[in-house]
Amino acid sequence: MKSTLRGLTAGLAMAVSMTAMASTAEAKAEAPEAGIALEENDDLLFVGPVDEDFDLALASKEAETAQVMGPKHSSAPHLEMTREEAAKLAGERADRAFWKREIAYQVLNAVDAAQTIHFLDKGSAHEANPILGKYPSEKKIIGFKLAAAGAHLLGSLAFREFTDDETTEMFQVVSVGVQGIVVGWNMQFM
Repeated sequence: MKSTLRGLTAGLAMAVSMTAMASTAEAKAEAPEAGIALEENDDLLFVGPVDEDFDLALASKEAETAQVMGPKHSSAPHLEMTREEAAKLAGERADRAFWKREIAYQVLNAVDAAQTIHFLDKGSAHEANPILGKYPSEKKIIGFKLAAAGAHLLGSLAFREFTDDETTEMFQVVSVGVQGIVVGWNMQFM
């Protein structure tokens, strides 16, 4: 039972951390699942299918649409995309990455709460957070973790609203990393 719980917690922590890293990489990737790559230069919008050997269609910023020239000898569909559609696609991708990182933090926060309650019930460790004290009640732990979950969500939304995407991403990645380290540290007591 002890090794099973340790394995499940370690697997969950690793999966959540990998999901957070993957969502960060996905947000920076060039839209592979949609089969297009977007890159904006001073006067040009480049749009084309993602493939090893592809040609890009060029359109001036004033152009309504950019015709995609697919890879030679490929069955990839040709796409037309307006600048607004490209911006919408990029926004949707950033939104998905934002929520994946937020969910990763919330899952790790819940795992930390479960680990703390388990260790205190077992009597094998004490709480290191000075706000909670060495031996907090289960209600105090749950209340604190719910408050932390709400504060993190509100903080992430505030960063998203009032700062740029990179700052929001940094806040979320750092907090997921810290929470992941805490969960990983707790594993030694399992």
